[in-house]
Amino acid sequence: AGVQEGAIFAAAAKAGHGGAFQRLERGELVLEDFMPQFEEELRSFGVRPSLSVEDLFRRMETDLVVRPDVITAIKSIRAEGLKTAALTNNWVRRSGESLLGFGGGSELS
Repeated sequence: AGVQEGAIFAAAAKAGHGGAFQRLERGELVLEDFMPQFEEELRSFGVRPSLSVEDLFRRMETDLVVRPDVITAIKSIRAEGLKTAALTNNWVRRSGESLLGFGGGSELS
């Protein structure tokens, strides 16, 4: 994206617990509110990607998919009576739609 490898991740980490990326991951921001905030954070750390944050996320979204074998494994484990969780790279839009088609953690039941 026109920046040194690891620069975007490093900037997100420097922003700490209250940073835009961390708040997106915790579901405290919807994607549309996250993007301008994260762009500002990147600029404040001197990171200026050649693509906008919106374009970066659009590219990431094309590569992220739900893996049916993982869903099958989770359902099989749950069928044995074990509590199960799956951590994902997922975010929610203002419309309530999520990248991977589920939110709130209950749709795999």
